[in-house]
Amino acid sequence: MTIEVSIEREASTYDGTPGKWTMTGINGPWSCDTLELPWANNERGRSCIIADSYTAKLDHSDHLGGPKHQVYRLEDKHGRQNVLIHNANFAGEVKAGEETELHGCTSVGRGYGDLWRTDGVKKKQFAILASVKTLESLIENSGGDDLRITYTWAPGCEPAQEAV
Repeated sequence: MTIEVSIEREASTYDGTPGKWTMTGINGPWSCDTLELPWANNERGRSCIIADSYTAKLDHSDHLGGPKHQVYRLEDKHGRQNVLIHNANFAGEVKAGEETELHGCTSVGRGYGDLWRTDGVKKKQFAILASVKTLESLIENSGGDDLRITYTWAPGCEPAQEAV
């Protein structure tokens, strides 16, 4: 079975691109918040991905925590590879001096707030919260089924230069 997911993104800022995830999982309706990198013309490792539909399969990430760390891996598309749904807090624009834990992927969480940075810079930064528990809940509520994720922009939030 494939579960349909919608992610509607708000406007990108140097702190990242917040959004809203909605789906009907095995236990009924389920939603959370998302955070991605700012839009940077789909540049690999620096930008959120192009608004489109992507198939995602449950996988693991050796890089993000070893063979038992589950993530969703999106299909390679629009010149992008290894795009994941995983836990992370920060998605700032590195060139603007912000911290990021994402490199083109999407983080899930519940709510946003300011957290102390983990890169040694003594300041707080906009972040997505409760990411680890939200990812666990997502995997539980999807039953590990494949996802069909459609990324869109909220009205008036589309980047001027985005083109498929």
